[in-house]
Amino acid sequence: MSRWSVWLIVVLASLAGWNLRAQELEVQIKVLGFEEGALASQTYKIQQDTMGFVWLATFNGLNRHDGYEFLSFEVPDSISGQA
Repeated sequence: MSRWSVWLIVVLASLAGWNLRAQELEVQIKVLGFEEGALASQTYKIQQDTMGFVWLATFNGLNRHDGYEFLSFEVPDSISGQA
């Protein structure tokens, strides 16, 4: 056996004893809707800005979510073509 083969066997044998496991992640998902202040049920685009606000583009306007509540910017009827 070559020197590299012995080295490889030693390394693999030592790794076999370790408990190699992926890090477990705890993920929380919260569904937000009209009750929480969203403008519409359909969202066309979601974007997070550099300050951490999450912006949601809907047919009725923009929603800004700060992690706690929505701030809504509604589109006037004359702009959206619904007049």
